[in-house]
Amino acid sequence: MTDSPAVSDRAGYIGGSDLAGILGLSLWTTPYQVFADKIGASVPRAYDADTEDRFFMGNLLEDAIAQAFTRKTGKPVVRSPLPFYRHATHTFMGGHVDFELFEEPALLECKNVRHVSDDWGKQDDPDRAPECCIPLYYLTQVDHYMAVRGFTHAYLAALFGGVELRYWKIPRSAEREQIVIEAERRFWERVTNDDPPPPQTIDDVMLKLQRDYEGIANKGRRSDRKRVVVTTELRDTLFRALVRSRKAATKAKKESDLLKASILALVQGPADFVEEFTGEKIGRLTLQARKGFLVRAFSEAHPDIAASYQHETISPRITIEGEDDDEE
Repeated sequence: MTDSPAVSDRAGYIGGSDLAGILGLSLWTTPYQVFADKIGASVPRAYDADTEDRFFMGNLLEDAIAQAFTRKTGKPVVRSPLPFYRHATHTFMGGHVDFELFEEPALLECKNVRHVSDDWGKQDDPDRAPECCIPLYYLTQVDHYMAVRGFTHAYLAALFGGVELRYWKIPRSAEREQIVIEAERRFWERVTNDDPPPPQTIDDVMLKLQRDYEGIANKGRRSDRKRVVVTTELRDTLFRALVRSRKAATKAKKESDLLKASILALVQGPADFVEEFTGEKIGRLTLQARKGFLVRAFSEAHPDIAASYQHETISPRITIEGEDDDEE
């Protein structure tokens, strides 16, 4: 194991939390998004209060979960002595280990979990091995850190709903570790060769479009377009379906706006809607206040500040020749 100074730039290595995304097991990211992060092509994500709160509470409760683990098991733990570790042989593997056991060659991974799902097993479940009692996206993270640190085993402690602590001892597995190393090696080859994995979600597609657009712009050919030959069968299947979908959406919005206007004209204020005979509540009308940000006014008043926060993004727009002439 080679120990390195703290590494704040996650682009220089594959971390434990990256692995689930690389393997397609993550609930939060995809292989393409991990790739974009590593090459510096990711687009800043919009602020999401719920996600920020979840990460904040997770970090805040790490020490509390570690203390609860020690209290329940009698096993003392300490914060990892170094802020960053890198694999001695596979130097593309690295990361930060939260806690280590004081008297065992093992690490402790702490998780704050809102709700118990089927991915989680019971404490000391007689029908499931410990490594089968935690979600795969966390097991891969633990396997990664055991490989990096060279420990013989690890503990994962999870606090459920802020009240119930469960923990499992996960033995190091040569078979699982080989899968982890090979997957990370292949992925790192993609990073070093600038060979992205295939996009899997609309967010992946948007990232790829953004990167392609910037590449064209840097070459001074922003208006370049690829010429794609579309078969008659493909046009009928996809393009005509798109036309029908657009028309249906437009029609539905007009109907929705008309119905909303009729209700507002009838009620003229906040109200609860109840069924006439049963008295069952079926809806409500409320008045909601929203605060908006005057982007243009702010840019005119503070152009330098506004410019420093601007980030150009693109979105795909498909236009179809003769769209308005198609029959309903």
